[in-house]
Amino acid sequence: MSVRNHFIFWSLVIILTAGFVLLFHDILTPFILGLIFGYLLDPMTDRLEAIKVPRGIAAFIVLSGFFIFLVLVFALLVPVLEAQFVRMATVLPDYIQTTKAQIENVASDYLQPYFKGDIFSSENLTEKYGQRAIEWGTGVVKNLWTGGQALFSLISLLVITPVVAFYLLRDWDKMVAQIDSYLPARNRDKIHSILHDIDQALSGFLRGQALVCLILGLFYAIGLTLVGLDFGLLIGLFIGLVSFVPYIGAIFGGILCIGLALLQFGSLTPVLIVAAIFAVGQFLEGNVLAPKFVGDNVNLHPVWVLFALLAGGSLMGFTGMLIAVPVAAVIGVMTRYALDEYKKTSVYSGKKKRTK
Repeated sequence: MSVRNHFIFWSLVIILTAGFVLLFHDILTPFILGLIFGYLLDPMTDRLEAIKVPRGIAAFIVLSGFFIFLVLVFALLVPVLEAQFVRMATVLPDYIQTTKAQIENVASDYLQPYFKGDIFSSENLTEKYGQRAIEWGTGVVKNLWTGGQALFSLISLLVITPVVAFYLLRDWDKMVAQIDSYLPARNRDKIHSILHDIDQALSGFLRGQALVCLILGLFYAIGLTLVGLDFGLLIGLFIGLVSFVPYIGAIFGGILCIGLALLQFGSLTPVLIVAAIFAVGQFLEGNVLAPKFVGDNVNLHPVWVLFALLAGGSLMGFTGMLIAVPVAAVIGVMTRYALDEYKKTSVYSGKKKRTK
């Protein structure tokens, strides 16, 4: 097959795959989740298989243990989180009123002299920006719903996802071998090298970043709860979750924690303690957790991951965010490979090939 035919063939494969995902993204969520679970849990299944446990039984044991763990964690957290939500519903209106009054005071003292009229009054702020905020929030909720309806389907999450994960996990090695048999023999070694780099980037980022998020969530939840910050457990777990998105977790978490501490506490000391907890968490993430669990060999730049998540969410909602990081890893590895090949050409070196 000529280079031209290779290009046409793989372009058609990419176009058809992208078209399939775009067309059926509303129902793909449980299948993608099952694929992710299968990919993440495959090493544990391989270890059980290595000690002579049949593959099907090993897959059932690993998957059952994983979901039992999730159910136990959920059962332990629900009562505590329910109390946090009740507390939030009680005190949040007061916090909103306090914040509005403080913003009005600061704006009136420092910005009002430069503007005409009483545009910084509570009434004007509410009229001009309150409705916009409500419309924006409604739009976000609507997009989440329409872009990821399968996420909210109990049947999809509780039935289809475990079934898909089990069958994929059970037949993982067979599927890999079958796909490998379709690779062109001439370029099989080179394709194996590329796939190995993709696997390294994906497994390192997904498994490593998941551990980082879990540890950070527990650290922030325990620390903020001990300080006495309202909704400390809820906020801590949420910060750990959004830490999966580069920069957003750090920026949003810091503003949220310190801002809430300023509203809740009357003295500066608790606010400084909250800020110190957040600073220690960021230090641990950047200097201990990320280097240890994610490593430097992942080669997924945070800005590239952030762009991929935003692009995936914009195109296909929650389903797009699920496949954003894998797609980003594949594109990153393929781009590096293409650049390495480009550096071997005469176009890059400027040297003409010798003709016999």
